[in-house]
Amino acid sequence: LFFPSASAVFLGPYVWLPLLLLYVLVCGLVVLTREPRLVVYGRTAEELYPALLRSALAIDSSATGNEKNAQVHLPQFAAHLRIEGHQGFDCVSVLAFEPMLPLSFWSHLLGQLRVQVRGISPPSPRRGWAALFVALAMLFMLVRSVMGQGEQFVEGFREWLIR
Repeated sequence: LFFPSASAVFLGPYVWLPLLLLYVLVCGLVVLTREPRLVVYGRTAEELYPALLRSALAIDSSATGNEKNAQVHLPQFAAHLRIEGHQGFDCVSVLAFEPMLPLSFWSHLLGQLRVQVRGISPPSPRRGWAALFVALAMLFMLVRSVMGQGEQFVEGFREWLIR
């Protein structure tokens, strides 16, 4: 998409090294500038809220929670946490309303949350079968189309790679 044709003429196939470095640096910038969060896979917001409240109580005995809004308040750390997730997904994020909580707070909360989530029985696999079926069908169609035109496929790939 963002292939520099003029640089490809000058650098040849080595143009991929600075391009790869650029992509890695852009991804690193995006990751480092996002707000801190804990991401929990395999749990819904309703399943995670009790564990988050118990974790908050373990690090701050005066913590309170609001189950309706999936929020927890930790007065000792002046932190308000919320669980953010979408209906139907087994992945949720724990975010803070405050922008600059220390890394030690997040590390401590992560340790307590791991302990609390271990006590919850893991959910049965609910999703992914349709995506797996579609991926296998696409792989089958790709292999079938390449089988008869192997040389043309390799030459096209080589031409694309070494512009």
